[in-house]
Amino acid sequence: MPGQLENCEICSKRFTVTPYSKSGPEGGLVCSPCGKELAADEKTSAKKTKKAAPKTRRKAESNKLDGLVSSGSKTLQQLCIEKVADHHHEVEEFGDLPDKIVDRLAEIFAKRRVLKPRTLPLFLRPDLDIVAIHDAACKNKDH
Repeated sequence: MPGQLENCEICSKRFTVTPYSKSGPEGGLVCSPCGKELAADEKTSAKKTKKAAPKTRRKAESNKLDGLVSSGSKTLQQLCIEKVADHHHEVEEFGDLPDKIVDRLAEIFAKRRVLKPRTLPLFLRPDLDIVAIHDAACKNKDH
């Protein structure tokens, strides 16, 4: 009951019980300095147990349509492909990449709408007979 005297469960100090007195780990009451420490400990433990924000539904559906159903982290190959796509304006040629990777890069370029007249020569090589362009949308009528 508020107004009565009680001993703190943690430090054993005598204090006056108020309506705001907190309960301790074993069910007894704690004084306000010990209560503040308990509240701070609870906040830090709550921050540590927070999980990463889930992917948005739209991003998850987009990944499913692209055939990227992932369970865990991305492969090193996938990270490298995405990094090349991020910095496409600095790439001069792909070199001797396997056809599968060049095809995946073409898909990413098309999806991000960076497959333009400047980036198209990246996919043209003398050893290829066929060039697959997955999506070609142009904003200007002149192109």
